[in-house]
Amino acid sequence: MNKRTIFLFEDLKIFILNNFRNEIVLYPQLIENGEILDTNYVYYLMKKKIETLNIKNKVLFLVNSSKFLKFDIDVSNIKKDEYESYIYYELQKLVPTDMSEYDFTYEYDENLVNVRLVAKSFLDKYKDLAKNLNLKLEGVFYIDDVLIQNNYINYSLNRIKVIQNGLKKEIFSNELAKKFEMYDLSGEDISNLYLKKFVGIDSDIVEKLDELLQNLKYERINWLDRFASEKQYVYFGDLPIESLSKKYVFKNLEIDDINLKNNFIKSKNKNSVNIFLIIGALILLNLCIFILLNNRENKLKTEFSNSLKEIALEKDKNTTLKDDREKDEKGIEGYNKKFESLVENFENISNTDIFFEEYKFLENRVTIKGAANSTAVLEDLLKKQKNIKLISSSVRNGYLYFEIEVGLRDLDEDR
Repeated sequence: MNKRTIFLFEDLKIFILNNFRNEIVLYPQLIENGEILDTNYVYYLMKKKIETLNIKNKVLFLVNSSKFLKFDIDVSNIKKDEYESYIYYELQKLVPTDMSEYDFTYEYDENLVNVRLVAKSFLDKYKDLAKNLNLKLEGVFYIDDVLIQNNYINYSLNRIKVIQNGLKKEIFSNELAKKFEMYDLSGEDISNLYLKKFVGIDSDIVEKLDELLQNLKYERINWLDRFASEKQYVYFGDLPIESLSKKYVFKNLEIDDINLKNNFIKSKNKNSVNIFLIIGALILLNLCIFILLNNRENKLKTEFSNSLKEIALEKDKNTTLKDDREKDEKGIEGYNKKFESLVENFENISNTDIFFEEYKFLENRVTIKGAANSTAVLEDLLKKQKNIKLISSSVRNGYLYFEIEVGLRDLDEDR
């Protein structure tokens, strides 16, 4: 494994693992929920670190994002020589847009095929990044897939996630990151604020943000105590977890903890089965994508020098935007309280008939993923809850998996 360097992408930091451990500090909103928003700036920060560490070997990218989708497809009644076409056919029915917009990988598990999907546009940014950094990218993986055999906790500014005994609980919210972006603080600055290390940070900023971070810590401790049932966890994330709670033993993620699975970079092994080739037309599509990426690479290199100048201009713009954003802070804080109340309400509803796995807080709405043991249970939830709508649902392994959206605008905080 140590012949390859691993880059683990969080929203505020990129961790580097090999026979050494290092990190690249980011700023809020460069990466959000695993999606690279500013390719030029991420490239610039990675390039400096790669040159300093003299990284020239093969690399793997691990990405932490809820944008990776998972489907289990039953092939028990399908002939083996028809597996590939059947999988593609089933996926086309499950995804909201055309399959040509997705990359996917899969593994067989007895009579089930475990499929992992992600948008091509999402994945292409990581491929572009590696290509422009002259890195030989041998794999892109969803972080949950490579650590699924361990009990682990992901603790970051935007996310807290616990996986234990095959079950996952996750909350994602980008509202605090938006506030920190306004003050031009790096991931390291935010970690220091979290630990109450205020050296070098303006006292006005400390006064405004310290309380927010301490409230976050308090909420996270309560949440963790509610769901964490083990004593020891593998930990990774862009916030320090050591000061969170003394009830648990946290072991930093090491390269030996990683069990590679579901690689989105296809192997060149002639014997490997590539589901993307089941339709001949996709060969032509892949060629077009290759040409497009080459053109994009040339354009990116041309624009890179200009982007550094734009970074300085953006910082000046932040000063202008600061007053406008402060006007919105009361509204944002109101949504934060409603979000906290909503999560508490749904967790009180959770029982053996219905289970809520992931809460994602964006702007003035929350999307929730979960599973129910019947359609009637889900319908009852939709009738009883205010400002709620069903986004998608599918039956897998005898359970009804669903995604719902709840609007926060007219929601009472004390419901």
